[in-house]
Amino acid sequence: MTPGTAPTPLPTPWRAGYRHGLAQPVLAMTLRLESVPVCDYASIDESLKRSFEVVMAAAPVEPGDDAAQAAMRAFAWRALHLATALLRAIRVPAIAGCRVLAVTAIEKSKFTVSAVLPRVDGIGDKLYVRAADQAVQLMRRMIASTDRGPAFTATLQDSLHSGFVKPLQVGGGESTMPLLTAAAQLGIPFRHVSKGTFQLGWGSAARLFERGAIQFDSAIGARMAQDKWVAAQRMRDAGLPSPAHVLVSSLEDARSAAIELGWPVVVKPVDRDRGEGVTVDVIDEQILATAFQHAASFSRRVLVERQVSGTCHRVVVAGDQVLLVSKRMAKSVRGDGVRSVEQLVLHANQTEQLAAPWSRLKPFPLDDLALQSLASVGLSREAVPAQGQFVPLRRIQSSEFGGVVEHLTDVIHPDNAAISIKAARLFGLSIAGIDIISDDISRPWHENGAMLNEVNYSSLLPNRQSAHVLPGLLRKFIAADGRIPVEAVIGGDEALTTGEQIRAGYAARGLRCHLVTHDCAISAGGERVVLAAQGLFSRALAMLFDSQVDALVMVIQSDELLRTGLPVDRITQVTQTQDAKQMPWLAPMRELLAHYRCDSI
Repeated sequence: MTPGTAPTPLPTPWRAGYRHGLAQPVLAMTLRLESVPVCDYASIDESLKRSFEVVMAAAPVEPGDDAAQAAMRAFAWRALHLATALLRAIRVPAIAGCRVLAVTAIEKSKFTVSAVLPRVDGIGDKLYVRAADQAVQLMRRMIASTDRGPAFTATLQDSLHSGFVKPLQVGGGESTMPLLTAAAQLGIPFRHVSKGTFQLGWGSAARLFERGAIQFDSAIGARMAQDKWVAAQRMRDAGLPSPAHVLVSSLEDARSAAIELGWPVVVKPVDRDRGEGVTVDVIDEQILATAFQHAASFSRRVLVERQVSGTCHRVVVAGDQVLLVSKRMAKSVRGDGVRSVEQLVLHANQTEQLAAPWSRLKPFPLDDLALQSLASVGLSREAVPAQGQFVPLRRIQSSEFGGVVEHLTDVIHPDNAAISIKAARLFGLSIAGIDIISDDISRPWHENGAMLNEVNYSSLLPNRQSAHVLPGLLRKFIAADGRIPVEAVIGGDEALTTGEQIRAGYAARGLRCHLVTHDCAISAGGERVVLAAQGLFSRALAMLFDSQVDALVMVIQSDELLRTGLPVDRITQVTQTQDAKQMPWLAPMRELLAHYRCDSI
């Protein structure tokens, strides 16, 4: 860590609280920084936007700052925003921004900066320290450089990718960040539960998500869907069009199966996803031997499958409704009638290089496999494809090589949508990715021989161009903003009596309202609840994680929440009893609560 720039996180509990108006729990941090020269931040802000997808708002201004403090505040403001962007690059959902709380001169040319960043429970504080340190160093390099052109940007991005992003990617899967970003847009609060599982919302309104899965998905169905042999049999029993294939464990069995099914065949491992180990267009025994060996390297059980014509279409089903249909085409470019294939590929790779390495698509290849794919459609590297012509660089889409998609949600035939929904129900999946092999998804499956190829549990959810459908997905499972009413009562002995009255009022409306204090918890029925949780903050969190809680009353009788922060980011109403006036912590408590949209105090 560079001397003079080391940030120090302040102690935080396992579950962090809300404070300072941030819409996520916060991590308090102190940065010890040396002064920076006065500079034109306009060009630096443009470079941050172009290189790191950081869109800077105007830096805050504090009237009491002198010139040196103001310069340090402007620097720290940008460094902290860059740090949160770096956290998102490693899939830590630091979405809510950051705050500079104070800038203090400690000696000549040296300052401490007190700040808060959005904290995700379960992500170690050291990771935030590294992100902040990286951001400070990057900002200093940007200020010192007189040339912030493409070469300079590439150097910064590559060093970040190799030294920070690639080795430290600790967040959830590819679906997690887009889903949580959509939740934030809808105002839905989230908490990290463990290992990429997040709770969205509170109490009875909350739902658990993990990547593309939701708590309502059947564990039995998920296990069955993972096994392509079992899944096909399940669909076949239900009268759905499923693959004709043979399960084999040796090359000799594979040869017999291919002859029985008829060439060409597809060879794939029975229990892998994302196109791993799959070989299509297996037309003879020589190719079969290579394909079998490839599939067997992923699984001991291999499927030999009759190949049908068409392209894979991913139908995302959520809550018994088709949400998105994507035609999943192989890695490819499109002709423009002017440039050769080689030139088109070069341009595609150059365009992708403009993005940060962690945001780029996989490279567009022009290797032997690409040349074989081109030859299959009568093209070569020197050929000039017509305007709009599809130019395949691989035979199928896969996680190894990537691909391109074309959205066809508006044209899928109702019969194809119906079998997709039926397949999701068949496996008890509330969210599923159904793969249909079809020449034309707008024609019914029973007319053109289309086939349900796979049912995918925890399917990769839409992102990039199709992320706009994610709010609709969340709306199917989470009402409004996923919150339950949470009221706070501030005071002494009177506060508990008032809190009980509020709790009874909710009960009279048919809501299961619980009450928590620093010392106890009271159930919806008025009985004391024994919890393995101490203090108001932890007891409140226990209720927010309980699906049987429709409303919550917090009775605040000490300054505990000033130390922990609030357990929620929105209070429905705050009531202050008469005996609260004698509490020495009343004013800062009122200020803390006021940040989170209280109706009245």
